[in-house]
Amino acid sequence: MYFDKNEYNSPWFFKNSQKWDKIFYDREFKVVKKDAIIIHQGSIVNDIYFVKEGRIRFSILSEDGEEKTIFIMDKGNIFGDVAAANSSLSSMKVTAVTDCVLYMIESQQFFERIYKDNELLSIWISNMTSTVEYLINHIKDITFLDTFKLVAEYLLKLRIHYGIQTPRGIKLDIHFTHQEMADLIGSSRVTVSKIMTFLKKENMIDRIDGYFYITDLKKLEKFIDSD
Repeated sequence: MYFDKNEYNSPWFFKNSQKWDKIFYDREFKVVKKDAIIIHQGSIVNDIYFVKEGRIRFSILSEDGEEKTIFIMDKGNIFGDVAAANSSLSSMKVTAVTDCVLYMIESQQFFERIYKDNELLSIWISNMTSTVEYLINHIKDITFLDTFKLVAEYLLKLRIHYGIQTPRGIKLDIHFTHQEMADLIGSSRVTVSKIMTFLKKENMIDRIDGYFYITDLKKLEKFIDSD
């Protein structure tokens, strides 16, 4: 089967390491409202952020202003570290998908602290590896899967960390919109809505009280594998 259960393949980048509290313990938090831009593409990154609560989106902008979502990051993760480590400009735009609680630390102080703690250094290296692995799999997905199968694939992947077994099926215990899914796969909200309607009509998924349910896991898997 095409689906890979590797945790880093999820379109919602999930790590949720509370170990980062050891780095940000003396930092003040700030609340960032939904849709606020946190880092502009091409800007200098002087601070590293820890997502205590909320969800953020990484995207790239073309010269003509077209925007493509690369991945979405959940709470428990840090960002800004790649650009800061390389002393380079941010290659992506970072936007709050929901209201977020963020902690910030100056990059120099972050690296001073992390190099003194082997556990945190190991977690940071693991994060870098996870990001690269996710990007490789994301490129593979959008290259080889059509839009219908891509939506189905990402619904399956979301169940890795957000799936809860219920009498109605596997509940994806996270709120997300058709627009978020469309941004992630490079499609339109209308197209994603049509795909969701098709999957529901075929009894593969359902939506109850704002949450998506995978009602027939095997059927959804076979759909992805079909020619």
